[in-house]
Amino acid sequence: MTVFKLEFDSQKSKKNIRKNNIEKTSLRAPTHDADGTLRNYIYKPSQDGTIFPPDPLTKKNIEDIVRGVCTELDPAAFQEAGCAICGQLVPIKNLSKLSAVKNLLSVLEVVGVTRKERFSEKDPITDISGPVIDSDCKNICNTCRISIRNNEIPVNALAQSLWLGKVPEQLSSLNWIEQIVVARVRHNACFIKINSGYRKLVAHCVAFANPTPKMYDILPPPREEIEEAIVMFYTGPKKPDAEHFRKLPLVVRPSVVRNALNWLRLNHSEYMDLGPPSEENLKTYPTDMPPISLHYKEGVADTNITIDPSVHENKDDQGIDIEENECAFIIHGLVGNQLDTM
Repeated sequence: MTVFKLEFDSQKSKKNIRKNNIEKTSLRAPTHDADGTLRNYIYKPSQDGTIFPPDPLTKKNIEDIVRGVCTELDPAAFQEAGCAICGQLVPIKNLSKLSAVKNLLSVLEVVGVTRKERFSEKDPITDISGPVIDSDCKNICNTCRISIRNNEIPVNALAQSLWLGKVPEQLSSLNWIEQIVVARVRHNACFIKINSGYRKLVAHCVAFANPTPKMYDILPPPREEIEEAIVMFYTGPKKPDAEHFRKLPLVVRPSVVRNALNWLRLNHSEYMDLGPPSEENLKTYPTDMPPISLHYKEGVADTNITIDPSVHENKDDQGIDIEENECAFIIHGLVGNQLDTM
């Protein structure tokens, strides 16, 4: 019993000493409003003058934190929209209504920048009347608004020979190989590598810059010209068939190429001196396989593509499921400086 009493008295004595130290050394009031309770802490100043530990959060602190998070996560803080003057994506909070400066847009009426779409050779070549803006956008960014109010053309305005207009369906429907076929200038060579498993398909393309670009006077060019510029290396458990090629943007569709070239001859200044699409060259392109050199190697080079997939395999793993409609086609560009260091 004596020992127990000594221990009890010792603990009580320590508590009294700690209480006295609190009263002498405490640098802040022991009352805290976070939960309405009274607690005593020993606060010691650090070397830089700050006191640790800090005060518990008060109700006002919590409200300020929640209010700040709501402000940062408000859609207007991160959503973007297009500027009608420069066409750039700008945060909504930095945009204002275009109608506020509609009477000042005459400074953007520049001749020779826009062009009306032609549908036949009989249609005249004329500009689009009015200011050079993106008519699909109804807002203006703060930078362009300041320049317009000063009766100046903004640096990045579409009127600074940056206007392109809407992309027609004849061009937006072109796949990758068809874009190569209708291009009048060829300035690179490409190496395509395709890895295939029983279910997965991955396609990559590496483009190398040519020292001397080549310009064509007849489009589409002969198939031999395309074979010299593009090579495909295919790795998989079996040779690719028409079903595999259908999922890759490497098959030429004659009707799509013909429509694109006819539209370019009417509406693109660099194509106006060309004749009609060469039907003789167009017939040399197969419709069920790529018109390029194909090198096949049996096996699965990429270990991330599983030949015998697990039952619980995630469909979002690297590669596209063979059952999907299209395979992702990733293009990598290399310039001369990068080639020197390879």
